[in-house]
Amino acid sequence: RTTTMRKILSLALLLSMPLLAKNDIDIDISAAINDTNLKKLANKCDWNKGDYEACSILKDTLSAKCDEKNFESCGALGIVLIYFRREEDATKALNKACDAGLLNFCLNAGMHDLYYTGNIKRAFVNLKKVCDAAIEPSKKKLACKMSYGLEPCLNDNECNPVKKAKELLE
Repeated sequence: RTTTMRKILSLALLLSMPLLAKNDIDIDISAAINDTNLKKLANKCDWNKGDYEACSILKDTLSAKCDEKNFESCGALGIVLIYFRREEDATKALNKACDAGLLNFCLNAGMHDLYYTGNIKRAFVNLKKVCDAAIEPSKKKLACKMSYGLEPCLNDNECNPVKKAKELLE
């Protein structure tokens, strides 16, 4: 039953991804991809619908930059990995960027923690960061709705955060 619920929530997250990321991906990615060659790779990759080799090089390059503590690259890597369907790796990269204070990646980090790692406490912290920040209104609204809605689950063993999140997204 939990697997079915996660699949439903995964679908909901993917359907909401344009709201969460696609409109802001170009902004988020361009901050990390300021190199002309990387921009060309990103265009060739076309969100994992284009040239496989370009996607692989883009991922590897962003990963190396993330390892060097270039946190914008961590966030960009996380967004790219979402499109590669590498959810666990995407969550790690997004959390690195969020932990470094890059709020533009915290909403995605929170949602991915909620759906893919089940780390409700970290998801709540990341969503609350966005809710409390002066950030783009639609991101703030969703983050506030999710963080306030999930807060009761933090101390209630009977509360199912995945079910609660589904209710909040309806």
